[in-house]
Amino acid sequence: MRAWIREHGIRLSALALVGLLFALPVAVLMWMTAVSGTSWRGALPPPTPEERDLEGRLHGHVVAIAGKPHNVGHPEAYAAAAAYIERTLAGQGHAVLRQPFDDGHAVNLEAVIEPASPGAPTLVVGAHYDSAFTAPGANDNGSGTAALLELGRLLGDLRGRANVRIRLAFFANEEPPFFKTDRMGSLVYALALAEKGQKPDAMFSLETMGFYRDERGSQHYPFPLAQLYPDTGNFVAFVGPVSARPLVRRATGAFRAVPLSALSHAGGYSRQDRLRAARPGHRGAGADAARLALTLASPDATWCIALVMRMEKGPR
Repeated sequence: MRAWIREHGIRLSALALVGLLFALPVAVLMWMTAVSGTSWRGALPPPTPEERDLEGRLHGHVVAIAGKPHNVGHPEAYAAAAAYIERTLAGQGHAVLRQPFDDGHAVNLEAVIEPASPGAPTLVVGAHYDSAFTAPGANDNGSGTAALLELGRLLGDLRGRANVRIRLAFFANEEPPFFKTDRMGSLVYALALAEKGQKPDAMFSLETMGFYRDERGSQHYPFPLAQLYPDTGNFVAFVGPVSARPLVRRATGAFRAVPLSALSHAGGYSRQDRLRAARPGHRGAGADAARLALTLASPDATWCIALVMRMEKGPR
């Protein structure tokens, strides 16, 4: 046996090396994309009255913000969208902070829900509200902006009581030609926080949440992700850099933790539910893209916030 190994050792080593070269990328890819929990399966229960109301509110926000192209190329509609966001937040009782930039052609907007303790961790939940070129931007990103406005409404009563500082940020100038430039709204916002020494502990970006399709083949990916994810566009994707893997896994697990039927029987979230959601150990909701449970969790997994949403089916 030893003689056979000595005779074929080089060949065996070469085969082992080739196998490792093939197996290692697969293992890394599986490690990067693995998440917690199980996706929703089965028919959706009928929406509750609270969910019907929320559906109408979300639809109204999208129509008001994304009825027409709104960006620097369409300045009147751009200003109208910003004014609507600011007016809505103010109506919810928030003090709205304006951050003009790009020579006054664009403005970021922010509402802050201060915690009980000044030393509490900080979560930024953001969404860009500008549209791309001549698109009205109902999905990209009227849907994310609408969700963020509803977070502001539902979480507003946590002012001075939550265990986390929640910064709701609405970004301008996110689409081309500003994407990945120093005139991009989210970068302007992040640099301003850094200059003040207010580094967030976590950030969630709400992006293109309104697209929904039941048809097979309606979702596409670059290779090799098509081998790992479904080809039907009826789900919500949690995406983050490798450094945020613990946060992505925790958020996805909390998102899937509670059966959707439990939410329907509960009749929606009460004021007390939302207060508990800002305390350690609370678990979020599970759903699919037709009725979303948007779960936000901190990197150390000590708290999370859940918002149940119902989004309409429709194109971008």
